[in-house]
Amino acid sequence: MPLPELDTFLVDREHGLDPRAGLYRGRVVHLPVLESPDDVPFDLAARTADQRLVLLFYPGGWSATARAALVRFDSAREAFGASATVLCAVTPETPFQARRTIAATGIGFPVAIDHMCRFTKSLGIVFKVPLPLRRIVRDRGVRLASWNGEQSYDLPMPAALLLDRQRRVRCACAGWTAACLDPSTLLEALTRLPAAD
Repeated sequence: MPLPELDTFLVDREHGLDPRAGLYRGRVVHLPVLESPDDVPFDLAARTADQRLVLLFYPGGWSATARAALVRFDSAREAFGASATVLCAVTPETPFQARRTIAATGIGFPVAIDHMCRFTKSLGIVFKVPLPLRRIVRDRGVRLASWNGEQSYDLPMPAALLLDRQRRVRCACAGWTAACLDPSTLLEALTRLPAAD
């Protein structure tokens, strides 16, 4: 379901949002244990072992641009795999909603549930949906509190991070909406990484 009002909010720079905040190159990202759509622990570090990792942050499957970004990255999954790089999406939606998003997009890479955006907050890429926009989103049929299973109205800014084997940020693709996320940016960055990284 397209929500142009949300996109309008995200591009309004008067709110002081910076989608690249906290995503500086070289930062070491400590991978937490999140949840899976099967409602069991999802250990990001263990699941990715010594491979490179692309983390794709999206606000929820209710966003048409987020679903399109998931499909774009899924179509590049083979190219990432050829560079020993694992894809993983991160979302605050409930496991039930994440399963619906996976089914709707047909993606073949894992999705991790970041309840209350705790991991995303540690990276500085969370925004709180303001009250007027909550009403608009609700009137469009999306109950964010139910969708995410909590009442904070915190959502991740759309972002994709390329982490090397030492879990340093080597490239950040971020924008005001998920339409800005392009796997080719990260694939190009992979070609410049030394083999050991």
